[in-house]
Amino acid sequence: MAATRSWLPLLAWVVLLSAPFATHGRYTKRKCPAEQTYPNHCTPIRDKSWCNQLVIGQVENYAKQPLLKGLPATRIACCVWTNKNGGECKFSWKRCWADCAKPSAPSPPPPPAVDCVGSWSSWTSCSKTCGTGQRTRKFTISTAAANDGTECPATHNQQTSQDCNRDPCSSNCIGTWSPWSGCSATCGDGRRQRFFTIREPAVGSGAPCSALDKEAELGDCNAGVCPVDCVGSWGAWSGCSKTCGGGQRTRTFSVTTAQVGTGSACVANNGQTGSETCNTATCPTEPPKTDCVGSWGSWTSCSATCGGGSRSRTFSITTPKVGSGTACVANNRETETGTCNSQVCPVDCVGSWGAWTSCSLTCGGGKRTRTFSVTTAKAGTGDACVADDDESQQENCNTQGCPTEAPGVDCVGSWGAWAACSKTCGGGKRTRTFDVTTPQQGSGDACVADDNDTQQENCNTEGCPVDCVGAWTAWSGCSLTCGGGQRTRTFDVTTAKVGTGADCVANDADTGQENCNTEPCPADCVGAWGAWSGCSATCDGGKRTRRFQVTTEKAGSGDECLHDDGDPEQENCNTDACPTEAPAVTETTTSTSTIGGSLPPADIVPIPPYIPDPYIPPIDIPIPPTTGGGTTGGTTSTSGTSSTTGTSSTT
Repeated sequence: MAATRSWLPLLAWVVLLSAPFATHGRYTKRKCPAEQTYPNHCTPIRDKSWCNQLVIGQVENYAKQPLLKGLPATRIACCVWTNKNGGECKFSWKRCWADCAKPSAPSPPPPPAVDCVGSWSSWTSCSKTCGTGQRTRKFTISTAAANDGTECPATHNQQTSQDCNRDPCSSNCIGTWSPWSGCSATCGDGRRQRFFTIREPAVGSGAPCSALDKEAELGDCNAGVCPVDCVGSWGAWSGCSKTCGGGQRTRTFSVTTAQVGTGSACVANNGQTGSETCNTATCPTEPPKTDCVGSWGSWTSCSATCGGGSRSRTFSITTPKVGSGTACVANNRETETGTCNSQVCPVDCVGSWGAWTSCSLTCGGGKRTRTFSVTTAKAGTGDACVADDDESQQENCNTQGCPTEAPGVDCVGSWGAWAACSKTCGGGKRTRTFDVTTPQQGSGDACVADDNDTQQENCNTEGCPVDCVGAWTAWSGCSLTCGGGQRTRTFDVTTAKVGTGADCVANDADTGQENCNTEPCPADCVGAWGAWSGCSATCDGGKRTRRFQVTTEKAGSGDECLHDDGDPEQENCNTDACPTEAPAVTETTTSTSTIGGSLPPADIVPIPPYIPDPYIPPIDIPIPPTTGGGTTGGTTSTSGTSSTTGTSSTT
């Protein structure tokens, strides 16, 4: 019994392993048909084994196989399809030992396999021209796979994408200069600096920045010398231009220290004159006067557009002259005539070619000529003719071969380059020469010209430049005889500019104006003596003064005054002797202006304090003699703010 138990497992393994190859061997390889799903019976497969496999499973009890109870059992994996058209093969484990042992009906022959047919579309345009974009394409199936045919690499309408244009996009460099630093000097040529910062460097073919990152730039600042303020002053006023009725007087500004750099400017320029009204009192005897006021009207249109025309303008007086007022430069409704449009009128050249002459040969290539005749010559900027008068032109004629001659050789030749033009403008000539490289032989074709024949044509036909010629007319009469008037002149163009010729200094009929008779009108000096000052002493003889005052300065050739403005005149006064009865008075010398000596109180002459006056010179005041003891009197001079005092003594 023990021996039987020892070989029984071995016998089971033999039966187990031999079962697939025995009565059930045809079922060792199985395939699930497209429409068969678990738990239907499996059907044989002809040439594929990937879907059914013989698998050794765990030991399980199986009631229908009592012989194999407790032994390893055989399992067969059967396919389960997800749909009728196929799909992935999924394995479902079942006990197929008994089921597969059952005989099955023969399977019909499988249908023929159909491979999938499809293709990818072209790639779409890239979504970006640079910097990595995306492009896509779509797969289209025209024939689906069937009956185990080969599947397509993608499903119908499946899309795929890929990167494109991976090169970085070009961009220009972006950077800025920092603000300038402070200047190293406030004047006299300082230095300052600034730095460049690149915010975004150039990419690809973008333009670089104008400087490197952190590059420094030095610059000048506060150039020039340090500022100096201008120093100057107005001079004295001149004499008034009129003695009455309102004149003008002037003064001139003199700069003693010129402004430098940003220093303060003077109130006026050096040599600049200022004026003001003077002697505004009405002249009693002079009759009223009014200056004439008028102007020229606009020029009329020119009588001709070229070749020299004329135009005119009329003077209109709006305020007539009254009394001794200034006259206008022309009378009312006076007409002035001037030339205009003096340039030559353009005339186009007119001409034509004459008839051709007879040909010099009847065959084999002859010559004939014609001549150009000019009926109207060009003038000014008119168009030139295609040829000059009597210019000849030549051409070949009867170039066909002569019939009796044997076959020949065609002439070969060409025109050379044109020579330089004989003139640079105004219509010149240039020529070229025909060069025959292979002469005509027999009945061969002749060349269009003979060897060394010349051809001529016009060149540089544009008009030569003409400089404008003109001159200013003589100045008109001055509007005033003195005191500053105006005079005018007119520019007259005699030859107009042509082409690139030089311009005149002014246009035709332009007017120029300038000041004239600017010297002051003559005026006599007017002045008188002022009032006498107080006497310097009440007795024993004093002095008093007066000054000459000029009320109207001389102007032009007027008469001078008898005295200059501010001239002093002096005379004696209070020449009576002073009384002597009064007792002596002791006088103490002080630092202020006092009279020395012993005088009665009534005889002391006080000297008023000095008041600066540009018109009053110092006056010597004699000190009257004393009647007391031996006291020497002094002399006091009112000069400035100091005084000389006498020496006093008491008895």
